[in-house]
Amino acid sequence: MVVHSGDEPSFIGTLIENSHDYLDVALTNIIELSCKEYGISSLEQAFELGKIRYERFERFLRKESAFSAENILQLYGQN
Repeated sequence: MVVHSGDEPSFIGTLIENSHDYLDVALTNIIELSCKEYGISSLEQAFELGKIRYERFERFLRKESAFSAENILQLYGQN
């Protein structure tokens, strides 16, 4: 069990804002995956597809000599 003093951290506003931004990005990507070529129908499928894409990206990076703005597009399937 985690116990804390009950004080509000000074960075709570930033934490909430960043969490909200992260949630927006995640939901947008899930919606796009359900509407586009993949036609996913569950969160489980969305996360499995994300895992597959990330593993493919890791394999791609192992072959590359340097990380660049161009090869980040590979992660999003735009390259």
